[in-house]
Amino acid sequence: MTYVSTEPKFVLPQRSIPTPITLSATSKRICAVRLDSEQWRVLLICAYLPYEDGYANADIFSEELSKLESLIDDNQDCHVTICGDFNVDFSRN
Repeated sequence: MTYVSTEPKFVLPQRSIPTPITLSATSKRICAVRLDSEQWRVLLICAYLPYEDGYANADIFSEELSKLESLIDDNQDCHVTICGDFNVDFSRN
Protein backbone atom coordinates (compact mmCIF):
# COMPACT_ATOMS: atom_id res chain seq x y z
CA MET A 1 0.00 0.00 0.00
CA THR A 2 1.29 3.47 -0.90
CA TYR A 3 0.47 6.45 1.28
CA VAL A 4 0.36 9.88 -0.37
CA SER A 5 0.23 12.90 1.89
CA THR A 6 -2.14 15.68 0.88
CA GLU A 7 -0.56 18.16 3.30
CA PRO A 8 1.82 20.70 1.73
CA LYS A 9 5.39 20.45 2.90
CA PHE A 10 8.01 23.11 2.47
CA VAL A 11 11.68 22.54 3.01
CA LEU A 12 13.92 25.56 2.85
CA PRO A 13 17.68 25.42 2.97
CA GLN A 14 19.08 27.28 5.98
CA ARG A 15 20.58 29.96 3.70
CA SER A 16 17.07 30.80 2.38
CA ILE A 17 15.57 31.67 5.76
CA PRO A 18 15.39 35.48 5.83
CA THR A 19 16.37 37.86 8.58
CA PRO A 20 13.61 40.45 9.15
CA ILE A 21 14.63 44.08 9.64
CA THR A 22 12.00 46.66 10.62
CA LEU A 23 12.65 49.96 8.86
CA SER A 24 11.76 53.45 10.01
CA ALA A 25 9.42 55.12 7.54
CA THR A 26 9.14 58.45 9.41
CA SER A 27 5.38 58.26 8.89
CA LYS A 28 2.38 56.97 10.82
CA ARG A 29 0.86 55.89 7.48
CA ILE A 30 3.72 53.73 6.18
CA CYS A 31 5.41 50.68 7.68
CA ALA A 32 8.15 48.59 6.12
CA VAL A 33 10.05 45.36 6.72
CA ARG A 34 13.11 44.21 4.86
CA LEU A 35 13.72 40.46 4.55
CA ASP A 36 17.34 39.49 3.86
CA SER A 37 18.61 36.03 3.04
CA GLU A 38 21.85 34.90 1.40
CA GLN A 39 20.03 34.49 -1.91
CA TRP A 40 17.48 37.32 -2.03
CA ARG A 41 16.25 40.56 -0.45
CA VAL A 42 12.66 41.76 -0.31
CA LEU A 43 11.25 45.07 0.89
CA LEU A 44 7.63 44.80 2.06
CA ILE A 45 5.78 48.10 2.44
CA CYS A 46 2.27 48.68 3.73
CA ALA A 47 0.82 52.14 3.19
CA TYR A 48 -2.47 53.74 4.19
CA LEU A 49 -2.97 56.89 2.09
CA PRO A 50 -6.71 57.49 1.54
CA TYR A 51 -6.69 61.28 1.16
CA GLU A 52 -10.05 62.26 -0.34
CA ASP A 53 -10.67 65.80 0.91
CA GLY A 54 -10.10 67.63 -2.36
CA TYR A 55 -7.03 69.61 -3.34
CA ALA A 56 -6.30 70.79 0.21
CA ASN A 57 -4.58 67.50 1.06
CA ALA A 58 -2.71 67.05 -2.21
CA ASP A 59 0.50 68.36 -0.60
CA ILE A 60 0.17 65.95 2.32
CA PHE A 61 -0.43 63.03 -0.04
CA SER A 62 2.59 64.04 -2.14
CA GLU A 63 4.74 64.27 0.99
CA GLU A 64 3.75 60.72 1.99
CA LEU A 65 4.55 59.46 -1.52
CA SER A 66 7.95 61.12 -1.21
CA LYS A 67 8.59 59.18 2.02
CA LEU A 68 7.57 55.99 0.21
CA GLU A 69 9.97 56.81 -2.62
CA SER A 70 12.80 57.41 -0.13
CA LEU A 71 12.26 54.00 1.44
CA ILE A 72 12.54 52.36 -1.97
CA ASP A 73 15.59 54.44 -2.94
CA ASP A 74 17.34 53.49 0.32
CA ASN A 75 16.78 49.78 -0.43
CA GLN A 76 17.58 49.53 -4.13
CA ASP A 77 19.12 46.08 -3.70
CA CYS A 78 15.68 44.64 -2.84
CA HIS A 79 12.68 43.38 -4.72
CA VAL A 80 9.82 45.65 -3.62
CA THR A 81 6.23 44.78 -2.74
CA ILE A 82 3.86 47.65 -1.91
CA CYS A 83 0.41 46.98 -0.55
CA GLY A 84 -2.18 49.08 1.20
CA ASP A 85 -4.89 51.64 0.63
CA PHE A 86 -4.29 54.30 -2.04
CA ASN A 87 -7.90 55.37 -2.60
CA VAL A 88 -7.12 58.95 -3.47
CA ASP A 89 -9.47 61.01 -5.60
CA PHE A 90 -8.71 64.73 -5.41
CA SER A 91 -11.71 65.58 -7.59
CA ARG A 92 -14.19 64.07 -5.12
CA ASN A 93 -15.75 66.58 -2.71
